[in-house]
Amino acid sequence: MRVDSDFGTRDEKGHWKPPYPAGFSPLFSSPVRIGRTLKWLLGWGGYILPMYLFYAALAWLTYTYFQPPIESFAPLEPSSVGYMLVRNLILALVIYGFYHLVLYTWKLHGRDRKFHPAWQQKGKKFLFNNQVADNMFYTLVSGVPMWTAYEVLYFWLVARGVVPGLSFQERPVLFAVILLVIPMWRETHFYFAHRLLHWKPLLRLVHSVHHRNPNPGPWSGMSMHPIEHVLYFSQLLIHLVVPAHPIHLLYNSQITALSPARGHIGFEGPLFDGFWPTGDYYHYLHHKHVSCNYGTGLIPWDRWLGTFFDGEGTHRTK
Repeated sequence: MRVDSDFGTRDEKGHWKPPYPAGFSPLFSSPVRIGRTLKWLLGWGGYILPMYLFYAALAWLTYTYFQPPIESFAPLEPSSVGYMLVRNLILALVIYGFYHLVLYTWKLHGRDRKFHPAWQQKGKKFLFNNQVADNMFYTLVSGVPMWTAYEVLYFWLVARGVVPGLSFQERPVLFAVILLVIPMWRETHFYFAHRLLHWKPLLRLVHSVHHRNPNPGPWSGMSMHPIEHVLYFSQLLIHLVVPAHPIHLLYNSQITALSPARGHIGFEGPLFDGFWPTGDYYHYLHHKHVSCNYGTGLIPWDRWLGTFFDGEGTHRTK
């Protein structure tokens, strides 16, 4: 088991913080720094490598080898719907389960760079009095079916010729551009949907399920009330009006469904001596303080709209 490194500090309660403030990608920095931006776009741990390249490859593999024929969705065959549901359950179990096993069951990184001093918790606020069981329940019983429902809706409309399509052979540049901007659309939708969920009635009745986790772990990422899952995945509806290929839909839906595991691991990255560029101090601050950092570090919506906290000094409720 590893011990805390000299990187970062712990307060008197044992909460760890990195030796730098939370910040944003250089994409919207002023003045624009070309070299830094290109390094962020193309370098390891940046925009494309490895995360979004991984999800692009996963979407291609899913569409090529694990997607039922589109024509089977015109009559909405139960076998096709069931296949997609099982496929997505397996993906969730593999991705979320991998992070949890490595960091929380086997504890291969110890507490090094772990934000909260405690491990996953027990208590009456959780279903089954267990944080992990609670989080897994909401992820697998509500989140995965809702993720699948949005995908099925898309393929049903494609099979009926209702939604606009896009061919890689005919428009390869536009195909690639859409892949590049999908994460930006997703993060924009996330910010505004998240702000809505912090409206007090919705926070109390819906979003409080997710905020049972001030000490988040991988399974906390998609642990949400079913109503929040409806809103969270609604950003996929853009593919019903903007021309796209099914790979774009799968890329978007799989990022939306699976990347929360990475963003809620409860550790700051890169982990394992820089090999694993994961972790999210920016979003951890939201779980810790609740009323800040509603978006992500990709696009500075929080800074533009006055809801940003960088982790330095005292947080003031916005």
